[in-house]
Amino acid sequence: MSYWRARGYEKLATAAYLRLYQADPNSYRLHQLMGDLEAAKGDDGKAIEEYRAAIALRPSVSNLHYSLGHLLWKDLKVPEARVEFEAELALNPRHPVR
Repeated sequence: MSYWRARGYEKLATAAYLRLYQADPNSYRLHQLMGDLEAAKGDDGKAIEEYRAAIALRPSVSNLHYSLGHLLWKDLKVPEARVEFEAELALNPRHPVR
């Protein structure tokens, strides 16, 4: 039963990704989503690229800088991570990870 439920959710998610891509293949949300997916798969390099692309399009969106900073910190790029964390706090001083 769980297998079929997971397959159903996978099909729904794929359809939603496709609609988002068709609406605007270079939207910041699509880059953010792709960053989340790549991070979940453990491909930090691709995830970092996607988050940077999202930030280039919409630098004022909350959690983009945090997501990028987290991956940079995880990859021991501490000075770069600090810049992203500070950018996140400038946007959202009450960020819960503060």
